[in-house]
Amino acid sequence: MKKCLLWYLLLFVLVPCIFGLAVALFNRSGENENKNENEVVLVNLDDEDKANLDDDDEDKDKKKAVIVKLNEANFDAETKTGVVLVDFYADWCGPCRQLAPILETLTDVKVGKVDVDVEQKLALEYNVSSIPLLVFLKDGEEQSRLVGVHSKEKIQKVIDDLKD
Repeated sequence: MKKCLLWYLLLFVLVPCIFGLAVALFNRSGENENKNENEVVLVNLDDEDKANLDDDDEDKDKKKAVIVKLNEANFDAETKTGVVLVDFYADWCGPCRQLAPILETLTDVKVGKVDVDVEQKLALEYNVSSIPLLVFLKDGEEQSRLVGVHSKEKIQKVIDDLKD
């Protein structure tokens, strides 16, 4: 019976864990090699895509989001007035990378980005247990938070409600 249990542990617990760790390390090591900061990607837009780009008339009178990298030194100064959306993220987090372009399209808000791997004290202060975490501050006080990836409309609605 003990041999069966040992084989079970080896086969179904240890081997998948080791395999998963190896895959994760392989993927992280390849990330930096494939980055080319000077790379330009050309995209051909058809007429429908160009029309969709021009359909954002309601957002033309609003200011695009200002994105600021936050750390312990500048956090209080950057968040003490107005509505600020603080994005707690990590570079290795897939959902965080999925959320980033959505945050860039928001309007009438300052977006502060906090890398939880670098700014661990801020992450502890705001009880970050899952990422991405969006914390909505108004005049330095937390008003709301969202965990995970959400639509632009949902995030913008929370911002607009805080502005009123």
